[in-house]
Amino acid sequence: MKLGFGRLPKKEDYEKGIEELVTGLEKLDNNDVLMLLLYGSVARGDFDAGRSDIDLIMVLGNGVITDKNLLLSVGRIINGIVEERNLRLEMGVVDLTIARDGRFLTYDSNFRRHFSEGRVLYGDNYRDEMNFLDTHHSRELSIGFNLQVLRKKLVESVYTSRHDLVQYAKDFESALIKMKGLDESTLHYIGKAMSRGRFSEIEKLSHDVKTWNNVRKNPGKAEKYWKNGLTTYEEIVKELIYGYQQEIV
Repeated sequence: MKLGFGRLPKKEDYEKGIEELVTGLEKLDNNDVLMLLLYGSVARGDFDAGRSDIDLIMVLGNGVITDKNLLLSVGRIINGIVEERNLRLEMGVVDLTIARDGRFLTYDSNFRRHFSEGRVLYGDNYRDEMNFLDTHHSRELSIGFNLQVLRKKLVESVYTSRHDLVQYAKDFESALIKMKGLDESTLHYIGKAMSRGRFSEIEKLSHDVKTWNNVRKNPGKAEKYWKNGLTTYEEIVKELIYGYQQEIV
């Protein structure tokens, strides 16, 4: 998430911003948020105020299909912090099912050390349940990366829809491309009937959005397509996890 215009944040802004994020999650009181982990330079205490990102990972329970309204609620909390303190927060979103399976988890063993240095800000410690794999087939890695970006950008869409509609439109267009990135050669692993249905749903999303100008004029409509498309993508990944236990080649 880009820094906004205005003063550079100071050390106390980082401290207060993190406190406000935790307070916001506590007010949400949603049992689906299992862990919020702070890692990187801010967690270590050797960050450069005004330049360093706040690196976070949020682990969700309740399966691969995430609660999109929860993601947007977290986005609203982050938006308030960015507006007030001009901080840059980078939050990854992963569900515990994918974290335990490992094949579609985009964090490799290098992150084990980064996460071990981190601080659990909210919830319980689920770091030991994450299956950090160094070897992924390219298709698994691509699917996992796209899913990570789709979730992250939906959280950030709260900010961009209010402050940078050009970026919002670009992110939405990129999301559509990633949703369509599950080609038929991958989808056939979950059955031909299923793959045709899923692929046509994603195709329909892109046809429903005519131009970026329409997105800029009606971000709420784009949000509906974004949420539906992400759910479709997650359903496909869920089918791959439970329906195809062998490695994807």
